[in-house]
Amino acid sequence: MKRIFIVLILMFTQHVNADAVREIEERDVFSKVLNEQLSLFIQLPLYYHKNADYAYPVLYLLDAPVGITLNSGILDPLIGYNNAPQMIIVGVSTNDRDRDFTPTNDRKYAENSGGAGAYLKFIEAEVIPYVDANFRTEDYRIFSGHSFGGLLVAHAFYSAPDLFDAYFAFSPSLFWDEKLVAKSLVSFTAKQQSNHSVLYLNIGNEGNAEVKSPEGKAMLEGIKFIDSALSQHTPKGLRYKSDYFSQEPHQVTQIIGTYHAFRHLYPSWDVPYEAYLSGYNAVAAHFASLSDMYGYHMEAKDWQLSDAALYELHERNNPNEAIKYLHALLEQHPGDIEYMATLALAYEKSGALPEALNTLNEINGLIGEEDEMYTDIAVRISRISKLLSAS
Repeated sequence: MKRIFIVLILMFTQHVNADAVREIEERDVFSKVLNEQLSLFIQLPLYYHKNADYAYPVLYLLDAPVGITLNSGILDPLIGYNNAPQMIIVGVSTNDRDRDFTPTNDRKYAENSGGAGAYLKFIEAEVIPYVDANFRTEDYRIFSGHSFGGLLVAHAFYSAPDLFDAYFAFSPSLFWDEKLVAKSLVSFTAKQQSNHSVLYLNIGNEGNAEVKSPEGKAMLEGIKFIDSALSQHTPKGLRYKSDYFSQEPHQVTQIIGTYHAFRHLYPSWDVPYEAYLSGYNAVAAHFASLSDMYGYHMEAKDWQLSDAALYELHERNNPNEAIKYLHALLEQHPGDIEYMATLALAYEKSGALPEALNTLNEINGLIGEEDEMYTDIAVRISRISKLLSAS
């Protein structure tokens, strides 16, 4: 069964529609692992269906549908200013969060608890394969949860270390079972020489943690325990960060933490201005660095290459650099006449008249007399041919 929710998203870049409409689609799924029906809430990136060649990392959120509009609302301006990639958001529901989000049975807090292993198996065996089969996904997954959900995320970090690439645990309920999860996480990382995950934890004023709330005090102690251990031994490659928002209540840590978690995950996503000034090779090196950091292939999007090519060609009068960008564009979009016409112009401005003529003749073979570019291409072919004959 499918149901549609509408979300209005304001984007902040010239490359997207400022009044784009995003949908959240609810899909009912029956879990054989849990022997019950649950729901997945899926929000696709802007222009997902138009950009058919793009694949996307996936953000898995607990306690869905809560948190989906929060995450997309924080992500969208980051994406709009090119400080994070577009991603597929998948919210996963639960019928019993006390059962599904807790790793052990702690009857002090919940009689029906300790089902985290089965719930993670449901995500691993049923949710992720379903999402990968039905959507264009990159092999990069983020797991995010708050409170009991944060407890499950922290538990998954060491109990399912290959399932996700980044873990966001906001105000995790580390008081559970005498701080078992904090102790297990520290024990896990102490044995590791390397770990290429990203881990973000935060904590707030959990009911005045230092005075009134024993659970809040235990949560803060758990975070400090993890901080201390990882300051002494951080596995190579692990990117860890924690925040203590002493003035923020429990309910707010997910709101403020989501921004900080994404900034921690994507600290240098945008192409540095200096790289654009240095030229195509520096821009390509930036994407090679991102590919190495996140473990899947990345390259500049067509609008980034196109903007850079036009900037080099018309603003910096540097046709040789423009040619490099245009070759990269044509690798992504072979036979694109607009890019080929610009490439021919760059060849001409660089003095490479034979290459310009060859490119124009190639375009001429792809268009007919009815094409609006036909006359312009014919004039350019004639002009360059005369120049070559006279040389």
